[in-house]
Amino acid sequence: MPWGRRIHPTAQTPSVFEARTLSFLGLGIIALGVVFCLPPIPQDSDYHGFADDRTMLGVPNFLNVASNLPFLVVGALGPGA
Repeated sequence: MPWGRRIHPTAQTPSVFEARTLSFLGLGIIALGVVFCLPPIPQDSDYHGFADDRTMLGVPNFLNVASNLPFLVVGALGPGA
């Protein structure tokens, strides 16, 4: 193989890449339109009966809220990594 730029055997030309990208985006837009035309999915009223409904430190459902604090810490540290 001569020295120089190597082209991957499955490399696509820009027009093929653009056509695939546009068709994928078009399919996503159509799917989104279908989803918005569907009726709403009913939600059981018991869904909102969380496991811990105690108020601590003025925060309702305190343990449900506090259990998300590790995710907040990891999310805050992530961009600095």
